[in-house]
Amino acid sequence: MALEQDGPNGLTELHGAAFLGNAEMVTALLVMKEWDINAAGTSGRTALAWAAVGGHKRVVRILLQRKDINPNTPDTRYDRAPLLWAAERGHGAVVKLLLE
Repeated sequence: MALEQDGPNGLTELHGAAFLGNAEMVTALLVMKEWDINAAGTSGRTALAWAAVGGHKRVVRILLQRKDINPNTPDTRYDRAPLLWAAERGHGAVVKLLLE
């Protein structure tokens, strides 16, 4: 089965900023608005999953600081948690953060 290679479609600003690895934007968005941090977009991934897929360590760290985040929320398309995405993509620093 081929995994999706394109970016996030039909997602919130938070999903998009996480996908792009824009830590400053993620921080600003979290301050500006209450988000369902564990919500999946139309692709089935959470903001944390998008950050893990991209290996965006700073964004992952910011999201993990939230008390309401569930780092084990799997995506709804492939049933993979952010840890698995990061490991599969070879993002060791993100894997370490997710295991802490």
